[in-house]
Amino acid sequence: TEPAAKTSDAVVAFDLVTGKMLWSYQTEESDAWMVGCVPETTENCPKDLGTDHDIGSSPILLRLKNGKQILLVTPKSGDVFALDPDKRGAFLWKTPLTNTIAPNNGEVAFGGAAVANAFYIPLEDGRFVALDPVNGKVLWDVRLQSLRELGEKTPNGENRTKAGLRFGQSAAATLIPGAVFTEGWDGFIRALAASNGNVMWQFNTARDFKTVNGVAAKGGSMGGPGAVVVNGWVYVGSGYANVGGGMPGNVLLAFATE
Repeated sequence: TEPAAKTSDAVVAFDLVTGKMLWSYQTEESDAWMVGCVPETTENCPKDLGTDHDIGSSPILLRLKNGKQILLVTPKSGDVFALDPDKRGAFLWKTPLTNTIAPNNGEVAFGGAAVANAFYIPLEDGRFVALDPVNGKVLWDVRLQSLRELGEKTPNGENRTKAGLRFGQSAAATLIPGAVFTEGWDGFIRALAASNGNVMWQFNTARDFKTVNGVAAKGGSMGGPGAVVVNGWVYVGSGYANVGGGMPGNVLLAFATE
């Protein structure tokens, strides 16, 4: 609520031994926002409603090829920040990934994945980008075609556009050598080439499945946690509809290489 604290929409560093706050860096000021205040307003709503551009994903502490550490921060605004953790969160660079003000649900939700030479970020508008973590330069920017754009049907037989369902990429990204996995609100899991963003493989999870435990199950939207990769297997949960506009489901899927 108002007034928004200086530590709102911020990265905060604490001493692990004492819990003392060491420093903070605020990515957006005065962002007082409450659920239920759009479009209606009540006496509990902030007089100056913010943009709801909090930081929904964990910062990434990354060591570059030169040995220097940086902190990569992705608030929901779609502006990517790089901070210097060795200089009390000093600003290094900022890269905006959208030319418009991101909606309340955000442009970046649960975060990307990074290695020393690339930072991979899924976006709510259906794009997926890779940045150079040294300077924030865009390495590649691709737009993933969705069910909504293709005009295909949802599992309930509704036209996707008429159903008003979301279609972007908000689930956390998962990186393996040579590829990055991203899961969409349209129910697709995709493996993109880490070098250029080309779709190497994709699978539509928004359908019925025969399960190993005999329980009726179907997939749906994937908007939260990313894929888990271990011992050559890829595990994903499908049916995330918590934030609104998603297709519900209740299935855990396991994929292996052929």
